[in-house]
Amino acid sequence: MSNTEPLYVAKKSILPAFTIWRILFFWLIVPTVLLIADIIKRKCWSVEFYDTYVIIKSGVINRNENKSIFPKVTAVNTTVNIFGYGDVHVDVIGKWDVSLNEVCDPKGLKNFLENHIVDGKTVNSMSNSPFMPMV
Repeated sequence: MSNTEPLYVAKKSILPAFTIWRILFFWLIVPTVLLIADIIKRKCWSVEFYDTYVIIKSGVINRNENKSIFPKVTAVNTTVNIFGYGDVHVDVIGKWDVSLNEVCDPKGLKNFLENHIVDGKTVNSMSNSPFMPMV
C-alpha cells in the first residue's frame, strides 16, 4: 500500500531557539541600534548664524533647511550640566523666544549671542514703535 500522505511528520520545536544568550543579545542589539540612530540624527542637526540670518539644518534622509532673519537678542540664559552640554534660552525682541536644547558648547554659543545683544535704547525705541507687535 502506497500512501501519498505521511503517517507521521516530525518537526523541530522553536523553544530551544530561545536561549538565554539569544534573548540577551536581542535586548542588547535593539537599544544599540536606537542609540546609533539617535546619534546620527543629532549629528545631522545644526544652527548656522550669519550676520543677518540664521539657518537651521536637520534631517538624515529628508534634509530640511529653515532660513530666518537673525533676531534682535535681549538676553541669553544657559544651563550647563556636568558633561559640558546644556540648554540655551534666548530672549528676542518680538513674540517668540528661542530655546536650543542639548547644545554641545552652550557657553560658546552664549558668548557669541551676547556679542549680538541690543542695547536698552534700541529696545525702548522699538517697543514704542507703532509697527512692533505687543507681546
